[in-house]
Amino acid sequence: MLILEGPADGADIVTDVMGRWKAGVDFHRPEQVAALFTEDALFQGLHPDPTRGTAAIIDYYAGQPQDLWAEFALLTCRRYTAGMIVGYLAVDFHAGTRSVTSTHLTVVLVHGSTGWHIAHYHVSLIP
Repeated sequence: MLILEGPADGADIVTDVMGRWKAGVDFHRPEQVAALFTEDALFQGLHPDPTRGTAAIIDYYAGQPQDLWAEFALLTCRRYTAGMIVGYLAVDFHAGTRSVTSTHLTVVLVHGSTGWHIAHYHVSLIP
């Protein structure tokens, strides 16, 4: 039997991981954000092309405005196996007080020896 430490409910797990992601975004800490991802994570930010891996994720977040911060709401999640959860979120990215970019974000979380990590991240603009 697989025993998971920390919150056992899928929504609690997604909210916990994304809360740590938000903290890294809000305080402009690209390495902290990248540490939440698997080493081979597929990452589709708001740039045209997807990327893969820790270095690309660090570069993406390092290139964001210093005053960027995020608000998120978990819309739904599904726990397909004991070690995999898909989350669907609404995320507003704020660039200081200048602008708000509203998005939907899909994440696939996987559980490994060091806890839950983001294996897939895909954000899209809300028209």
